[in-house]
Amino acid sequence: MKSIALPVIAAVAGLTFSTPVASASDQAVPRRPNPAAPSCGGTFSVFYLGSKPVNDVFSVRIYYSDMYRWTQGQGGTIDYTASSGQSFDGYNANPSGGSSVIDNVPSTFVGTWHAYVYRIDGTNACIAEFDVAHDTPPKSH
Repeated sequence: MKSIALPVIAAVAGLTFSTPVASASDQAVPRRPNPAAPSCGGTFSVFYLGSKPVNDVFSVRIYYSDMYRWTQGQGGTIDYTASSGQSFDGYNANPSGGSSVIDNVPSTFVGTWHAYVYRIDGTNACIAEFDVAHDTPPKSH
């Protein structure tokens, strides 16, 4: 059985979150975005607010729900693409929902992002579009 990602899991209000861990088997099933894949609908929110940038990088937690209907209950993988075109690939797609924590995001990578949800067999199940911003401190006068 192919391992998509080894999740680091923690309970957060009954949800799980994961960080990607690449393995040699990740290359066995290629994942390619399919522009004809349906929208993920309400699986993702329309906006996510990340942390305050430190040394020009920030972190953002992207919550999702009801992944079961897209991954056919088997889990899968989520690849994220930032507004800059930079990819953050290989996040665990928990069928019951959860979140992905993306760290070390350059502070300029705000704007429209995309999530590509893949089934275990590499099929692009759905695509989501949402906005990401970081928390900026108020300007002093």
